[in-house]
This record gives sequence, C-alpha cells and structure tokens, in this order.
Amino acid sequence: MGINTPASSVIIAGLTHPGDEPYSVAEYKNLVGRAGRLGFAEKGASYLLALDPRAEHDLWSRYVKATPEDLVSRFLDEKTDPRSLIIRVLVAARRAAGEGAASEEIVEFLESSFGAFQARRASTGWQWSRADLVLALADLEQHHLLEKNAAGAFELTKLGRLAGESAAEVGSIVALVDCLASLQPEEISDPVLIAAAQTTVEVDQVLFPINKKSTQKEPQLWPNELRGQGVPWQVLNALQRGITESHQATLRAKKAVACLLFVSGRAMNEIERVLTLWWGLWWSGRPYPLGSGTDLRSCTCCCACCRDIAPDA
Repeated sequence: MGINTPASSVIIAGLTHPGDEPYSVAEYKNLVGRAGRLGFAEKGASYLLALDPRAEHDLWSRYVKATPEDLVSRFLDEKTDPRSLIIRVLVAARRAAGEGAASEEIVEFLESSFGAFQARRASTGWQWSRADLVLALADLEQHHLLEKNAAGAFELTKLGRLAGESAAEVGSIVALVDCLASLQPEEISDPVLIAAAQTTVEVDQVLFPINKKSTQKEPQLWPNELRGQGVPWQVLNALQRGITESHQATLRAKKAVACLLFVSGRAMNEIERVLTLWWGLWWSGRPYPLGSGTDLRSCTCCCACCRDIAPDA
C-alpha cells in the first residue's frame, strides 16, 4: 500500500493481515489499482491466486465482485492532534507549490477536506475551532517546527519537515524540543537522550510495570537514578509534562532506567530483579528474594538502586 511505481500487472498471493485479519474490500481494490498506472501503461492486469475452486469462488465473491466499504475519514478523529493537521497541510503545500501558506489558507484547506465534509454531515452547524488552530500554529512556531517567510506565510523548518515526512508524532517532536532546546550540545549524552525519549507519544504507549499506589519510593528512586547519570533538571522536569495520570512521570523515569540497565550489558534476569524488587517489598511484606547469583552492587549503570537492593549494602 502506498507504492507509487509503474507496474503493468499485480499478483496478489494473499489477503490476510498479520494476525489473520482479512483485508477489506477497499484495501483489495486499492491493491489491484496499482496495476496500469496512468502515464505508464494503457491498461493493467491483476491476478488473485487461489489454491482450489472453493477458495476461487470465495475470493471472487468476497473481493472481485464486492462493493468497497464506505470511506470514513480519520482526519478529524477525536485523538487527532491539530498540530499534525497543520503540518500535513504545509507538507502538501510545499510539494505542490514549494511555498508556505497563510494561517487563513490553512484553515480554508482544512474546512474543505473530506473529513470536514463528513463532520458537517454528521452534525449540523459543525465548524472548526479557529481559536484552537491559532493556538496550534503558535505552539508549532514556538517549538521551531514552523517559521514565517518574508510574505508572512508559514513555512516548515527542517524540524517541521522531519515531523511531517516521517512516521513520528508531531507531539513527540514538540516534547523532545521541550526537553533539549535549553541544553548545550556537550550536555546531551546518551542517558539524556534516553530520558528525553520517554516523553514521546510512542514510548508513552509502551506498557510497563509500575506500582500506581506508590507515592514515595518509586517516585523518588527512578528520577534520582537518572540524576546520578547526569540527566539535567530540565529533562527531569520535562518528564512531568503532558501527563494524564499521576504515576506517569514516575513510569517514564523507570522506563529510562530500564533502558540504561539494558545498554549497560546487564543480564535480563538482573534487570528484572532491579525493576520488580519494589513490587515485592510493598506487596508481599518482606524483601524480594535475591537468590545466590549476581551481586547487584556491581552494576555500573544504576549503582544507587542496586545498592538498595543488596541486603547488606
């Protein structure tokens, strides 16, 4: 999907996504539409492989003769970041005309989109919140993803183009700017980058064990470990930004410590022991069993937490 290369024929060997989820009819039609691209071939041919007559009949009725599902725009999904919409508009404007767009032009473009059309059909009187768009524009400019040209139109910076042309969330780029913009280049070390990465939208979605009821031990332990690794206060404070749950900042710090333990070359069983000790202390009422294997005080990455784990430290 999304391939834009000339092809006279398309051969489809299967119509199942990973996890055994079948392709939709619209996805199938999109695939076969890759054959015979305009300007390269007068016509195209598609071949759908079937291993037996029953499969042939099933594929013919379910896909070849079927009508595609109704299109539903995700442009205005409730989780859509308005900053992402603006960046997409400016990426399209740059590709089309090589120049920026005024704020009013951006709003007009969004209001003429298919997503806006569907929103108006679903809700009479629906319209964009222009105030939200103005705030989003200001935020993108403040974080150096946009800048104004001589004509007063908004253009993408190099950072903005990265946000618009990569798979990264715009909110993640903004979060990283918040973390790193005030630092000098010599202050940006591997531990700093690892800690800053925890503020991104993508990493926030990674599940990780945390005792949500802890208000003292874990909230103090993991940030202190990062501080001991030279992570400056600006980045530690940034772990608090954009949180939706009280334990989220602690979880970000704990994930960063886990990454540092991993890159230090520690064995996985040792890392798990360090990260799960506190659960054992709080919930079992007794120290977590250390076993007779490794002396965790020898850890070169997170010395303080490993010393705390060792029973005679």
